[in-house]
Amino acid sequence: MFLLQAAMVQHVVGLALMWALGGPASATGAWRAVARVESSEDRALLERVRGQSSDLPVVLEEEAGPSPEASPDGAWREAERVALRREARAVLWFVREGAQLRVFVAAPQTGHLFVRTARVEGTPETLTWSVGAEALALAVRSALRAVDAGEPLGEVVASPPPPVVAAPAPPPPPVVPVAVAPAEGAFVQVGLHAALDGYHPGGQQGLSLG
Repeated sequence: MFLLQAAMVQHVVGLALMWALGGPASATGAWRAVARVESSEDRALLERVRGQSSDLPVVLEEEAGPSPEASPDGAWREAERVALRREARAVLWFVREGAQLRVFVAAPQTGHLFVRTARVEGTPETLTWSVGAEALALAVRSALRAVDAGEPLGEVVASPPPPVVAAPAPPPPPVVPVAVAPAEGAFVQVGLHAALDGYHPGGQQGLSLG
């Protein structure tokens, strides 16, 4: 019971700090992470993550819908689409498998996928559930902090998207030669004129104009 009360107090204090500072979106350099939630348990887990990550410059937004694991072309592709559509640096979701709860944190910009599993039994109102949920929330906090630092945790499961390269400038148009009409006017011919007259060895030479 003490752990449950402490977790509730921590969550309330975190929300109070967020409101006092004007919300996480007002923080300098804040960025977006999207959590895909499908059930009431997912929403309860997201609240735990928000409580543990309230001091990070991240805006945790909820998106209702099925788990990315149900996507026909795979969870990673679905996470990429969510990140692109919501302009998010991270996408997270939860998967329940019996007594095990698994959390996924995808960082599509670098191709990293962080996965953690914890034993979470009971319902969100019970102490046993609270203990496991806090463990997962702390793991998500570590993953979000790593994304914020530019060093995401987890395995590289996809190549990061290629950088945007500006298209080369088109070549200049070819130079078209312009025909120049001949100028009207007099025509002057200059040349050298030589004649042999039989009297001079070199003949007679002179300038010819015509």
